[in-house]
Amino acid sequence: MLTILWLLKRLKTFIGNLWRGRRRAPEYVHFIISGSMPDLSEPRRNFWQKYLSKKPLSLEELSLRFERIARHRQIRGVVLHLGDIDLPQAKVQALQGEIAALRQRGKQVVTWATGYKRCAYQVALAADQVLLQEGGSIGVLGLSTSQTYWKDSLARVGLGLDAVAISPYKSAADRLTHEKMSDEVRAMNDWLLDSHYAELIKDLCRGRGVNEARAEEIIDHAPYTSARAMALGLVDGIVSEEDLPEHLGQNGRLATLSSWSRAEKVLPLLPLPSPSGYFGVIRVTGNIVDGISDRPPFKLPIPIPYLFAERSGDITVVAQARAALLNNKVKGLLLYVDSGGGSAAASEAMYAALAKVATKKPVVAMMGAKAASGGYYVTAAAYHVVARPGSITGSIGVLAGKLLDEGLVKNLLANRFTQSRGESAELELPFRPYSDGERQVKWEQISTLYELFLRRVATARRTTPAAIDQIAGGRVWTGRQALEHGLIDSLGGLKEAVAKLQELTGLSGPVALRDIPLGRAEVPAPLASSAALVYGLESFRLFNAAYAQYICLYDEQH
Repeated sequence: MLTILWLLKRLKTFIGNLWRGRRRAPEYVHFIISGSMPDLSEPRRNFWQKYLSKKPLSLEELSLRFERIARHRQIRGVVLHLGDIDLPQAKVQALQGEIAALRQRGKQVVTWATGYKRCAYQVALAADQVLLQEGGSIGVLGLSTSQTYWKDSLARVGLGLDAVAISPYKSAADRLTHEKMSDEVRAMNDWLLDSHYAELIKDLCRGRGVNEARAEEIIDHAPYTSARAMALGLVDGIVSEEDLPEHLGQNGRLATLSSWSRAEKVLPLLPLPSPSGYFGVIRVTGNIVDGISDRPPFKLPIPIPYLFAERSGDITVVAQARAALLNNKVKGLLLYVDSGGGSAAASEAMYAALAKVATKKPVVAMMGAKAASGGYYVTAAAYHVVARPGSITGSIGVLAGKLLDEGLVKNLLANRFTQSRGESAELELPFRPYSDGERQVKWEQISTLYELFLRRVATARRTTPAAIDQIAGGRVWTGRQALEHGLIDSLGGLKEAVAKLQELTGLSGPVALRDIPLGRAEVPAPLASSAALVYGLESFRLFNAAYAQYICLYDEQH
């Protein structure tokens, strides 16, 4: 029955494409690229998410749109209006890759902006033409990172954090436990910046046809006015958006531009994927927590860890992995990870379930902007790991800690009375730091978890724990550095990950990607409604519990 329905849909697509081929297409399709761009299209949205936030254009959807444009002979190319985009390096590289792929298919890519910030300009460097509005500018092109240390500030109000880390590189708690940046963190920031800077230099050399010395000069002397940028060859034209048809026209004739919504009606439909099976998708995004996965009903203007933040729970991911294992239609599994880590216990549970799937079906992991600590841990279950050059990964390490509030209690003129039974009953209570004996206990606990982490990675990377330890200890790497250290298998994104799955499964032609569904009855659902109040209360609960469990790095070094 399914085969008959698929054949009918295929016939409908064929007839539809014949009709579409008879309609006149625009010469250029116009896209507005702004805000954030997720790698994958969002899974099914619930009531709150539909009405409280707009569905963003994903890189996956943009790639499909570009593919349809590439198949149409009449369309000369696309115009990308680059707005206020602030993407991590990995997403910049993903967008550059889509532009390069479309150009290889013979289509022209033109970027236009009222002004280019670094991210937008780095994307534009992959295009055929870079156009700028008169009076616009190219902003600062250099890279910087800034970290604020709050130990003394917290002490003024009577708060503190007592943490035990596996090494100085495992620095997630440093901003609350240190007065200044450690030498280890400074060195780590340097090698991350060096890697991102090298990618920027390559983009300038390739995009504007300059050598490395000239590229460094361009970065050093930014920002630039529109006139200065034109004089230095950093843009290809000063044009208003209203004059784009004239600028792109030929032989005195205006070019025709159309939005996607209009152009889509004449573009050919893509071939239907095979009905025999599909690649399942499991997403590990946001904070890794003990419990269930959920997404906030809306996004805060300023992201706050654990508060209204996306989270992936072990109960949900384990249930999805089991469902993928039992579903014969799932021929392979794409594990998408965009997480800085979280609970070590949850990471191990996810790993175990995914590793079980890997014994029966190919599992390929794809890293988003970051897959560090617990986010890297879960990729150890995959046969093949793909990351972009700018993805943040590694941070193989463990830390534990607790919030200290005795000073705050005193400042508020409150009186606390504690009664306990058992010598270690007060170990995690917030009124005092760990004693020497308690610190030794915590060290033994995180050492045990670290040794397990090393074993998991060593098995996945086909080496020894001792070899992994040399590049672990909490050290964070870019994707390109991770490839050099043997922590991933190849550089790339969604296309490369899917191609690897096709290679491992032997499937050819288009194969659908589908999120592994999860029925409400399979998971306890205190957050099933995702109502803002319930979500916020649960976020506060997780925040308070975070320092009482063994946590993997929530690394914010993008």
